[in-house]
Amino acid sequence: MEKVPVYVKIDEYQDVLDIIHMVQGKLDEAKRTLEKINNLKNEILAAEDQQAKFAELAAEHSKCPSGAQAGGNLGSFRQGQMVPEFDEVIFGADNALNVVHGPVKTQFGQHLIFITERSGIESE
Repeated sequence: MEKVPVYVKIDEYQDVLDIIHMVQGKLDEAKRTLEKINNLKNEILAAEDQQAKFAELAAEHSKCPSGAQAGGNLGSFRQGQMVPEFDEVIFGADNALNVVHGPVKTQFGQHLIFITERSGIESE
């Protein structure tokens, strides 16, 4: 089999570099987001009234319009109505009430979850 030299045009090379920089930028942004959400979680954990602190920070930082307007309160819902990652936390019997959980990564981003009540689980 004959070897054929491969040449890369400079614009194709530049495209590859742009992709590498774009991926690195997304990784850096993801790292900053995770750091920020962990800092918010620590603020909540340090608060005397964690539920009130959660609501305050949700109103200030949430990118979810419904959650931000209601201080993070998404209302009541049944298992299976939210993304699976939420269900695992919210309906996991081992996850305590009135405690902040997360960060939880979903297709929509990173989330902190504060469960105030839950029904239909035997142990509660």
